[in-house]
Parts: sequence; structure tokens; C-alpha cells
Amino acid sequence: MKRTLTALLISAGLLFAVAAPAQACSCPPVSEQEKFDSATAVFTGRALDEQDVDTDPDNWQKGYYATRFAVTEKRKGAVGDLTTVFTQRTESLCGWRFVVGHRYEVYAFAEEKGLHTNSCSVIPLGA
Repeated sequence: MKRTLTALLISAGLLFAVAAPAQACSCPPVSEQEKFDSATAVFTGRALDEQDVDTDPDNWQKGYYATRFAVTEKRKGAVGDLTTVFTQRTESLCGWRFVVGHRYEVYAFAEEKGLHTNSCSVIPLGA
């Protein structure tokens, strides 16, 4: 009995010792005003369509979703009536997958490819 318990404890310890650390997105607590102030563009709109861009078949974490929005309210920045926003494909990297047909309030940031956002900067408003 004692040997079985010892072997079980050693096995459990090895399992935790070799397990890879989990990656997770963690959103810092910020107020709506802080989100607004740090964003390049803020708008409300309905997701029209989505495309995979810059994907790499050998690296599932690489790539982005490009979602095109019909903008219904422009609150900040140069936002057109139709605006495309990029987001990481991977949730652990704070990626966000928009549901086509649903409405969102989006806080976006200017980057090389255009406006980008993440799961910390999107407020779903429903269908």
C-alpha cells in the first residue's frame, strides 16, 4: 500500500513537472474612459464578413482575422462607413473572433496593417 501511494505521488509530481505552462490572455482592469483615451478609433458597428489573412499552415498561431464592419456610430478617429479591423487568430494572444451579423462596440488601435483590436477592447452588443 505504501509503495503504491509513493509511486502515485511521484507520477503525479512528474506530470506537473513536465506540463507546459498555459498561455492565457489577461485583460488589465481599465475604465471605459481609459479604453477610450488609449484607442485610435472607437465605433459601434455590425460585423459583415471575415477573412483569414497572413495564415501559416505550419504555425496555427500565426495570422489574423480581418472583419469588415458596417459602422453605425463613430465616436473617435478616422472611421469610415465600412471599416476593417484585424485581430489575432489565437485567444491566448487576446485574439477575438467576431460573429458575422452581430453588433459590437470596438476600441481599435492603429498598427502597420490598419486598425487592430483584441478581446480586452471589444464589447459585444448582441445580434
